[in-house]
Amino acid sequence: MFSEGGKAPTFEGIGRNVRAIVGDTVLLPCKVHDLGSYLLAWKKGIAVLTAGNVKVSPDERLRLVNGYDLQIRQVQEADAGEYVCQIATMQPDEITHSLQILVPPHIEGLSPPEGVLEVEQGSRVQVECHASGQPQPKLSWSREGLLLNTGPRLEIDHVKRQQAGKYICTADNNVGHPATTQLLLHVLYGPEVSVGNSWVHAGVGSATNLSCTSMSYPPAKVTWYRETTPLPVSSARHSTAQVDGSVHLLQLHNVQSNDFGIYLCVAENSIGKAKATIELSGKPHRAVFQSPSEGRHKDRYNITWTVSSQTPIDEFKLLFRKASRYATPGPTARHFRRYDNVTAEQEDWNDVVLRASPKGHFSQETAFLLRGLEPATTYEALVQAKNRFGWSQISDTFYFNTRGFGSDEPESSLQPSVFSEPEVRGMGVRALESATVGSTASIPTTALVLLLYAMVLFGT
Repeated sequence: MFSEGGKAPTFEGIGRNVRAIVGDTVLLPCKVHDLGSYLLAWKKGIAVLTAGNVKVSPDERLRLVNGYDLQIRQVQEADAGEYVCQIATMQPDEITHSLQILVPPHIEGLSPPEGVLEVEQGSRVQVECHASGQPQPKLSWSREGLLLNTGPRLEIDHVKRQQAGKYICTADNNVGHPATTQLLLHVLYGPEVSVGNSWVHAGVGSATNLSCTSMSYPPAKVTWYRETTPLPVSSARHSTAQVDGSVHLLQLHNVQSNDFGIYLCVAENSIGKAKATIELSGKPHRAVFQSPSEGRHKDRYNITWTVSSQTPIDEFKLLFRKASRYATPGPTARHFRRYDNVTAEQEDWNDVVLRASPKGHFSQETAFLLRGLEPATTYEALVQAKNRFGWSQISDTFYFNTRGFGSDEPESSLQPSVFSEPEVRGMGVRALESATVGSTASIPTTALVLLLYAMVLFGT
């Protein structure tokens, strides 16, 4: 069949595969050469959309452009399919365009659907995410920006409390922007109570805070106890407060002597109960040694320590001895405080009691000159402080070394001691020969040593 010019009509171009996103405008081309008086029609399946320049379909989104091309505005998923441009001849000639509609991903929902899940610690978590789109989206799970797994299912065996939080399901098919939804996971567990300081120092008349941290879900009720007695939320002497949701404070406004003792922070929720203990004490802090570990002299050493106390220090007790791999371990707190019952465990320790100078400072530095030491020798020392509320805890062991022969520094380089004379209790002759306070005199003679020793033993 030919046109009026004697030529058969032909299509310019061939059929195409066209991809479009929902909402786009699509143009399907169908330019014909030498159409003449023949009719050009657009069809989709058995439905005729246009015939010549007449639009047959009632769909207002369709129209002819340039006399040949079919335009579809605001395309929808239902518009996907094959579109045929046909020349109505005795033997119809046609080209076919395949239209694929791309649909951005969409989260259909979660299973469980609420998006909030509560499980007990140690149980198993299983959640599924559902999404749609064209092409079918790929799913993944993440938490705090960290990819956990790909696929629709999130599984956690033996869930821990640290795994509570927000989990993100992401659907992506490279069309438009990825879609996301979140799961809020709550892990139910009993209280876990901790304290930063299990021993807190205070002075009479001062204000201080006791604090504990309670971690739990659901949140626990926290009660403070003095020994076995629960404390009210507030009184003239104290108040309680909560900081950042997990830190709980007991604020003592005006500490008195009868406030010293053991306090308990007790937390309880529907899962369980836990507690932590804090001791409020007027006793001094543990002493901290300040002197260098390497001494300046071969036979003496100026040992220095610092003690913090809001109540004046009454006295110090200093123990020292030569250090050895096989030395007896340091005395226990019980042995350390009993001067009238020296045991075998203490026999190799030199024991000196020093009365403190009255000072109002919170932090007190003390120095004591040890004499009669052996050259090139390592010694270990312990110290304990006492105020009117009792003895502090024993300090950590401090190690120091004397210099070897021929390496002594000038006498003028010694720092003076703060004590004029020590009070010696429970010390043997060897200890008296090796310890002197605040003096640069020579080592006492044997007779003087024996006399002093007898005075100690018989209380004269």
